[in-house]
Amino acid sequence: MVDIVERDDGFKLVRTTKAVEAGGIVLPLDDGTFVDTPTRTSIRLGDGRHIEHQIGCCINHACSPSCEISGTNVVALVALEVGSEVTFDYTASEQLPLASPFTCAQCDKMLGAGPVKPCQ
Repeated sequence: MVDIVERDDGFKLVRTTKAVEAGGIVLPLDDGTFVDTPTRTSIRLGDGRHIEHQIGCCINHACSPSCEISGTNVVALVALEVGSEVTFDYTASEQLPLASPFTCAQCDKMLGAGPVKPCQ
């Protein structure tokens, strides 16, 4: 349902290979590896649980995300067409400190070094 795409700058992103309705599961994460300590590429599933996932590790942050983390799934917030980038708002699911603070490419705010606040 998704595929990893390499960008021109060498970084990766995740795009849909099929259309997904709002509320639909874009990517199940339960086949990943649970980790005790957050990493730069892990995804927080809640209650302090994090998972490393082969595809999920390439999902980028967005201030206005196309998806959210719900349980052990990446779920579409809006209808996604084929080729849509899969993103989620890291500030909605992660806790401090982030393993790797970063500057948001959309709003230019530094995320993860101080209190986690939404980008917008």
